[in-house]
Amino acid sequence: MVDARDRKCTLRSTAIQLLHISGCLLLAPPTFQDPQMDMLTPRNDVSMLACWHGTPTPMDRAHRHDDIEVNLSTDSELVYLFGGRRMVVPPGELVAFWAAIPHQLIEARPLTPMYWLNVPLRTYLGWRLPSAGVRALLRGQPMRADPREYHRDDAGLLKSWQLDLSTDDAELHRICQIEIEARLRRLTHGSLGGALGSDEPSGHRSVEHAARMAEFIAAHFREPITVEHIASVVPLHPNYAMSLFKEVLGTTINARITQCRIAESQRLLITTELPISEIISAVGFGSQSSFYSSFTELCGSSPGTYRRAHRSNTPSTEVAGVDPAQARAMARRTRPVAGSDGI
Repeated sequence: MVDARDRKCTLRSTAIQLLHISGCLLLAPPTFQDPQMDMLTPRNDVSMLACWHGTPTPMDRAHRHDDIEVNLSTDSELVYLFGGRRMVVPPGELVAFWAAIPHQLIEARPLTPMYWLNVPLRTYLGWRLPSAGVRALLRGQPMRADPREYHRDDAGLLKSWQLDLSTDDAELHRICQIEIEARLRRLTHGSLGGALGSDEPSGHRSVEHAARMAEFIAAHFREPITVEHIASVVPLHPNYAMSLFKEVLGTTINARITQCRIAESQRLLITTELPISEIISAVGFGSQSSFYSSFTELCGSSPGTYRRAHRSNTPSTEVAGVDPAQARAMARRTRPVAGSDGI
């Protein structure tokens, strides 16, 4: 008899679904169906970790989200475009990367068994892995298993994480966190050839400062926040804060705010009936022109086209549990102050 937790984790959803990833997930354009977008294996609130098993589908377009993503194919190689570069991952090789870097699976043998694991960025940063490895990962260098370690039962580990994370057992989630941290720590050490050297306290401080600013943005992007507001959280001088943020995370503060606002607009377009004009205010944009320009650049289509393309594949507002009146009230509460100098 198939274990109920196993069945829950392996069933696939054919529609594009939303996952809440650190509050800021950028969904792919409408023509793209991503095997990761599975509402049947949602991120559990106990740990916000997500792990599942399935078969990969080549992607029409690159996408990105704000997790550390771990992939493993057990039977055949995977070919990615990662940050615009071709990357071939042999079967049995564990690979981890920051999924905010645009990535696209372009080749995979049909019915190839594959595991996915998503670790929220704030969780990963909280583990205080060697700062040289963290910086390398966040600046676009995937961490790949040393071929001499292929004998490790990574598939067995991922299988156990998949099952344990499908429960609400806080202790099992804690065990998974410890095991995942240890595996990523070893993966980082092996991927960089052990050449991490001694860890400077300043390296961890920089990562922690950038992480705190990123968390503040995720919590307050709907508001008319400024670089000064964000820098005060650390606290650092705004100019130094901008420089440090870019150095550690490989993106600017302004770009990060825009990504979060666009991600939230995607959610509202799909799950509510709010007019686009109200969505613009609800997510923190100060003008329609900046919203339309940013949305089209990041999502590959206009907001109206994006909403229409998802209507046939997404539950209605009522089914999704979102009340239109409540959504409009939220839009009014989160509308930026007129004339604000917020970003």
